[in-house]
Amino acid sequence: MTGKRDKHDKNQQSANGQPMQQQFIRPPLLQQAPMQPNPYSQWFQQQQGYVTDLFRQQQEAINRQREAMQQQQQAFMHQQEEIMRTIMLSIQVQVPPNPKVILDSLANNIKEFRYDPENNVTFAAWYKRYDDLFEKDANRFDEGAKVRLLMRKMGMSEYERYVAGTPSYVDSLKGEFPEVFCGELGVCTKTKVSLVLKAGMSPVFRPKRPVAMYQAVDDELDRLERKQIITPVDYSEWAAPIVVVRKASGAVRICGDYSTGLNNALQPNQYPLPLPQDIFASLANCTVFSQIDLTDAFLQVLVDENSRNLLTINTHRGLYQYNRLPPGVKAAPGAFQQIIDAMLAGLPCICGYLDDVIVGAY
Repeated sequence: MTGKRDKHDKNQQSANGQPMQQQFIRPPLLQQAPMQPNPYSQWFQQQQGYVTDLFRQQQEAINRQREAMQQQQQAFMHQQEEIMRTIMLSIQVQVPPNPKVILDSLANNIKEFRYDPENNVTFAAWYKRYDDLFEKDANRFDEGAKVRLLMRKMGMSEYERYVAGTPSYVDSLKGEFPEVFCGELGVCTKTKVSLVLKAGMSPVFRPKRPVAMYQAVDDELDRLERKQIITPVDYSEWAAPIVVVRKASGAVRICGDYSTGLNNALQPNQYPLPLPQDIFASLANCTVFSQIDLTDAFLQVLVDENSRNLLTINTHRGLYQYNRLPPGVKAAPGAFQQIIDAMLAGLPCICGYLDDVIVGAY
């Protein structure tokens, strides 16, 4: 093998005796075959285009139907207007003008209006001055409309004099019912609330809790005792600690924490609270609304004498017994709602929800 190898190498030498360089031939690069189109992709694109065209055609059909319906409605309304116009002309009926338009027209005939009751310049005097206008043209209006007609010509100084010298409707109500607007806490004398214990329940006596606002709590206890809402007692089988809540006005509200035992021992009051649907039905067709918020509403209801010992609270000043219905008792909402519904029964456009009374008007 060695002799043949040497002979082969000698043959690779050139004629001048120099060895020839060995040449390497690079294999040709592999060419990537062109990708064949995916038949499923083409089918999906065709289906997508078909669905798009179908939706577009349906939308165009819906738009054409909507335009046709609008044209039919307009044609129908125009036809009805022509029929009503023909009927009105045939029977010669005149449509009454708008009262506001009449007031605007009559106001142009009044040059001025001055109000000075000290010099006998009153509404009656101006009625007499414009006698023809008020007796003929404005005879269909009530007294309130006639007053508003004159007040359109009233100057600012006369208006201030009129407002200052005329008592408002609220002032008249305060004068008619002074006990309601006296600012003192009222009391319901028509009924009393009784609390019923479950069978076999034992009394629960809880110790007092420390309070941070001694002076404010003392002032509130004095106020409640002065108004005979609470009464100090020396002994009670039942007692609940107090919870002190500060109001937005800075005063405090004292509530008994009856969740510590009494609420579990009481029979619940099953009287239902009104639902929103009930309130909406009571105020149906009303356009003007007012709300009356009762002050310390629960504390305006008396508690039966046999139930007052259950409402004893334990404070840093000793035991106090509630004479009126305190907030926090499980039976209080139902009992109070029952009283409110009984008082408002038969009154139209009015509904009570606990301590809020909603009044409506047309």
